Amino acid sequence: MNRNRGFTLIELMITLVVLALMLGWGVPSFLSIIENNRVTTQANTFIAALALARSEAVSKGVTTHVSPVGADWSDGWRVWADYDSDGGMDANEELRVFEALKGQTTFVSNEGINDIPFDPKGYLDVAAGTVYTFSMASPKCTGNNGRDIAVTAVGRPQVSRVACP
Repeated sequence: MNRNRGFTLIELMITLVVLALMLGWGVPSFLSIIENNRVTTQANTFIAALALARSEAVSKGVTTHVSPVGADWSDGWRVWADYDSDGGMDANEELRVFEALKGQTTFVSNEGINDIPFDPKGYLDVAAGTVYTFSMASPKCTGNNGRDIAVTAVGRPQVSRVACP
């Protein structure tokens, strides 16, 4: 007698129900992990832009800037060196452009800063004691996975974890 070795319709339906329950339980937590990692990655990208601007300022001996591409920092940012010291970016002065933030991540300057200038020594080209602070978070992040980024007058960025909104 030949016997088929497959699944019955009832076994297949039970397997699909169990799979749907497991996915319904696991997908939301997976999405929050993705959003938390996105905020971390984007904060690290901003730190990399600051490091690039600072090192270019020191190595080339010119004031180097980090400034937003559009109306705010969430639209992306650019690093540029002010070779002619006119305070404005010319066509040959742009060093690198960083793309706009992905997802629903918000990135704002807490002081309304739209330019971070590094002098030829690698310090912020501002008054002593000045600290620029930025906040980055996503409405979908969880726990202490938001980021505050502070750039001190000596040009060193510091990142701290903060509660998500």
